[in-house]
Amino acid sequence: MKQLITCVLLLAGISACTSTPETVTIQVYFLDSAQFVIGSEPYERAVSRSVPVSDDLPPLVLEQLFLGPTAEEQADGLTLVTSGATGFTGFHVEDGVAHLTLSGTC
Repeated sequence: MKQLITCVLLLAGISACTSTPETVTIQVYFLDSAQFVIGSEPYERAVSRSVPVSDDLPPLVLEQLFLGPTAEEQADGLTLVTSGATGFTGFHVEDGVAHLTLSGTC
């Protein structure tokens, strides 16, 4: 009986330890078209996004940037301004400087 109770407690402990991945909230900045049109700074506005916790957040932030504003954010006047870049590859940081290659038509 003691072995059965121990086994049940161990299984309960294992299932309690398995949870969904945690997330972290990041800020992504998009152009506020209304502010830009009237020349009233700041021209950008931050939006919050939840991404999985990672030891390497900068690429996740860039991925969220290149996803652009959501439909709701677009309806609120936010837009992504790029020179034709649609994404990036080869992200790495060297001596405190981020290096990456933009993809798309720049």
